[in-house]
Amino acid sequence: MRLLQIICDGSGAAELAAQLAAELEARGERAPDWLCLQASVGVDVDALRRAVAAAFPDTPVHGATSCLGAMTNAGARIGPGGAVGALALWDEAGDYATVAARLGDDPAEAARAAVAAACAAAGRPGEAPDLVWFSAVPGREERLLDGINAAVGEETPVFGGSAADDDVTGRWSVFDATARLTDGLVVSVLFPSGRVGHAFQSGYAPAGPAATVTAGAGRHLAELDGRPAREVFDAWTGGKVVQGPADGAVSVLSASTWSPLGRPDGTVAEIPFHLLLHPAQAEADGSLTLFADVAVGDRLYLMAGSPESLTARAARTATLAMETADIAPCDVAGALIIFCGGSMLAMQDAMGNVAQQLDAALEGAPFLAGFTFGEQGHTIAGHNCHGNLMISAVVFARS
Repeated sequence: MRLLQIICDGSGAAELAAQLAAELEARGERAPDWLCLQASVGVDVDALRRAVAAAFPDTPVHGATSCLGAMTNAGARIGPGGAVGALALWDEAGDYATVAARLGDDPAEAARAAVAAACAAAGRPGEAPDLVWFSAVPGREERLLDGINAAVGEETPVFGGSAADDDVTGRWSVFDATARLTDGLVVSVLFPSGRVGHAFQSGYAPAGPAATVTAGAGRHLAELDGRPAREVFDAWTGGKVVQGPADGAVSVLSASTWSPLGRPDGTVAEIPFHLLLHPAQAEADGSLTLFADVAVGDRLYLMAGSPESLTARAARTATLAMETADIAPCDVAGALIIFCGGSMLAMQDAMGNVAQQLDAALEGAPFLAGFTFGEQGHTIAGHNCHGNLMISAVVFARS
């Protein structure tokens, strides 16, 4: 197995395919067996996918928009101009396929059917892949994971991130070689010939307060311990996050980046793992709107993080991914990294250090990172979950 990454400015989307083709010709490489793309919303995605499809007509292409740009071994290419990054994979003995689909009225069924179609396209119908790589527009990720689990079982790890834009105005999209979708998902099934390691982590720790959800469902958190969720969250954060009139809706998306909520999901060495939930808005009725689902009975904790904790956590997540599959750094062919776009926006000046530490942990093996508005991964408790402000790593070993 071999991997190669390339990144270019957002204005050069059409040139990326030509640059990749020239690089492969110089190396004597054939067309990739799978290609993953991360592009900022300033990129002409349709021009990008058409150029890639023309250059590599038989290569499955998995694409999603990423907040402000992308990140590779060369650093974080983020800013108003954006960027587009590609990770190409060759694996003659493996099988790979990608399918994009609209969500429709039944997102779970759309996801189930897409995964089944991808397995068939890979020549492995009815088989569970080693890993599913998943991207979707934000909003119904939990339902989509239900559908993927129905197709391949929850023991099959599902990793990826929700499509993003630069300012949470809904300009995100996902795409494959045939179409760009603003209301869809794209799934890739991976049957690699070598080992694959993976990890799903956060750089946050409990800050002390905790309460039980007594009213709420989906992304609407109404009450904690019988009190309005907005009131409880405001008290927990000392009035520093909910800044606005009590009788009006207040955006807390940016202010709550370092003070999200967390739900326990398993333990590592007796230390609880928390799936993070990012509060988006404090509502006039006293509730909170989140970027992930809650249910009555969930125990939620106030969490605390910092740029320093997340800078170190990305490389540690890649290291943990290697350890889960007993892959030595010198045996890494490459990696896919997901880093929360909200976290990135709050620590842009530190992203160069994040890239350097990842490059060091992977000993120079090529990686591509996208900045997402929701993260999916396989937790230590064995669940495929959707969370916020998370970091994930999928590491491929040389065959």
